Amino acid sequence: MENKASCGRIVIDRLSDGARSCGFTWHLEEDGAVGIRGTTYVELNEQGKIIYLREICEPLFKPGDATVELLKAIGGENTATFDEVERRTPTGASDICRYLWSELQGNAAPSESLDFFAEEVLYEDFNYEMPMRGKAAVGDFLEKFAEIKALKFVAERFSDGSRACCFTWNVEISGAPPDAPRTRGISFYELNSEGQIAYVRDIPESLSKPPPLQAIAAAIRPKLRVFQPRSTVVSGEEAQRCNCADAGGVVWPTGATGLHFCAGAAHHRVRCNIPTDLCGGRECRRSCGRFPEALGLTLLLVACARVVSA
Repeated sequence: MENKASCGRIVIDRLSDGARSCGFTWHLEEDGAVGIRGTTYVELNEQGKIIYLREICEPLFKPGDATVELLKAIGGENTATFDEVERRTPTGASDICRYLWSELQGNAAPSESLDFFAEEVLYEDFNYEMPMRGKAAVGDFLEKFAEIKALKFVAERFSDGSRACCFTWNVEISGAPPDAPRTRGISFYELNSEGQIAYVRDIPESLSKPPPLQAIAAAIRPKLRVFQPRSTVVSGEEAQRCNCADAGGVVWPTGATGLHFCAGAAHHRVRCNIPTDLCGGRECRRSCGRFPEALGLTLLLVACARVVSA
């Protein structure tokens, strides 16, 4: 609680219903700027007092598909095992989440799980910079992780809401050493009026505590806990055009000519010199080319270290 006292205003974005447990998504905010985002799970005892809480913030470094490749490498040729279950028709958010992750996982093709999602679903997985929009994009995402045969998401605690559900989980990888650390996480699912999944947020927990990038960001921007504030809560809803061509945005003090933060596409890159009116969103990413992830992270750490030491 003392740590939170130095934060900016905590804004609740989505809140699940529930009698004994619930969850909510949130972000930090100061003077209209949006800071770090997160999700919190809360469970009460019979006396109405909090007996369990898990809160996880988004990672500031989002590895994207590198996460998939890493999990494949760790699992190798091993295959996770799942108990067989009978098909049923779940109702309500909590029941649907339990069915998807405690019963259907590993026993059905991703396309069967996809039947529970709305056509216009918004899916935020914070391994990635940008959210997935629409059923087709979510289907591709589910297929990608289904290819990791050694992977199993072990659900732990589910909130009891019917409109929305928050639940905690950990990752089990078949073949991994018994003493290997397990990644934990938290998810928030919200249904639309037709009972379909319309919104998802997944956040994996960092194995390092506190996460090094978050610790540096908290020292630089204690109110927002990010290096560069965003203008909206959902990534990709900022201005459609970026200022990559004129090297605008935030210029990191690394000494590398042309290295800057592209506010429109939310990632680091070298200057691309594409005219501004042609450089935006997905086109920007394809045309400019991203820094290799390891190099980009190294340069970012160097930049932050210089800022802190100054």
